[in-house]
Amino acid sequence: LLITFTKFANDHVSGSSTAREGVGLNANFDLTFKASKNNNGNSFTLTNAPTLDIKVYPNPTTDILQIDDINLPVQLTISNVNGQIIFQQDLEKNQLDLDKYPCGIYFISLKNDQIFKTFKIVKID
Repeated sequence: LLITFTKFANDHVSGSSTAREGVGLNANFDLTFKASKNNNGNSFTLTNAPTLDIKVYPNPTTDILQIDDINLPVQLTISNVNGQIIFQQDLEKNQLDLDKYPCGIYFISLKNDQIFKTFKIVKID
């Protein structure tokens, strides 16, 4: 069994597990760490939240990107391949217009109280 974690700045951890063929334990999951202090020093609580099956399509796209199965509003961040944030705002609808951006690879991050998820998107002509 291989478990992979990715920790983000807001103490959100995303991960996945992969098992050998036949074992039957393949899953994606999101974890949130909650730090607290008690009389014995520092401790943390680990809670498991279900992974939401957010759909972002079409990919590649020429202009309009559809985002389904997400609770709005979400904070939207668009970054380029160099990690530079090129656009950020609250997304109020399930579509994102990428028409004004040149062709290339972008990372679309969606964040609210329930999720923090990033998608790799290819913009074409």
